[in-house]
Amino acid sequence: MAKDKDMTFPEAIARLAGDAKIDPVWLRGFNDLSTEDLVEFKTVWAAVPADRRAAVAQAMCDLMQVDVETIFYAAFRVALDDPDARVRLAAMLGLMEDEEPKLIDPLVNLARNDPDEGVRATAAESLGRFALLAETGRLNPQRQKQIYDALLKVFRTADESSQLFLRALESLGYVDNETVAMYIRAAFASDDEDVRRSALIAMGRSQNRQFQEFVRQELTSVSPAIRLEAVRAAGELTDDEAIKDLAQLADDPEPTVRSAALESLAMIGGDKAHELLRQAVLSADEDFAKVAQEAMELYDFWHGEIDFEMANIDEEAMKPRRVWQRKATSTPKADGE
Repeated sequence: MAKDKDMTFPEAIARLAGDAKIDPVWLRGFNDLSTEDLVEFKTVWAAVPADRRAAVAQAMCDLMQVDVETIFYAAFRVALDDPDARVRLAAMLGLMEDEEPKLIDPLVNLARNDPDEGVRATAAESLGRFALLAETGRLNPQRQKQIYDALLKVFRTADESSQLFLRALESLGYVDNETVAMYIRAAFASDDEDVRRSALIAMGRSQNRQFQEFVRQELTSVSPAIRLEAVRAAGELTDDEAIKDLAQLADDPEPTVRSAALESLAMIGGDKAHELLRQAVLSADEDFAKVAQEAMELYDFWHGEIDFEMANIDEEAMKPRRVWQRKATSTPKADGE
């Protein structure tokens, strides 16, 4: 990404404290703050008006989405304690890919105690990636228990169908025990479509094949939102019995369902899925063929014989929508805290 010359931290902090128009040129001055600069950032940040803090935090989030070299994690951790809920929300969004275990404590506190329900729900969602890390052995047992206890408490005490309830249920999907499986099944039986949708997300995240049949029955749902999550869950559960339905859903009237069906075929793998993807790549519909080609590349990433040292492949680009939610297959390192 082409950039104008970035400003230094002193230049950036002066513009933050003033009324300068928010611009990536000076925002990048807060990239990867040092310990010394962070002290000054905290002081100045606290004195900035709330509306400006919220706008700056959102702009920093947006910038990180388009500039992979820009990391505002240190600044966002400061913003987690901001008195304005908009800022706390933006901070959590900006930290969505941060897997530092020290982030767990503030997220647990926000999920359980924040006065804003949207903040609590986003914190519960954010804890999901740590639940996955814990489940795959990359966090120690104490952290694992802390995360599980927090999610379970907010789930049990939240109003059903509230955003907090839904996000906690989805994050609990990563936890492999019968208590969670029971809650997922109960949610799936709900008359509330949002609850059923979250149950399907949790089923996919669980990697528990006992849910394959439940997911399969929703592939023909009249609700596009339910069909979409069922398609995604079928891929995450690598349900080869769903391939026939997924092939039909590749012609679904909803573009997101069509794309998800191709991606799930790629994740499931096998000769039949490969042939369906090959046919889709040859489609006369250029947009559909492009999506199919991306799915074929995903298939090769997961199932093909690729020399990753020789191939010029962006592994991040190959990851499916919720790849960090899939169980790790390699031997992970435990958190040494």
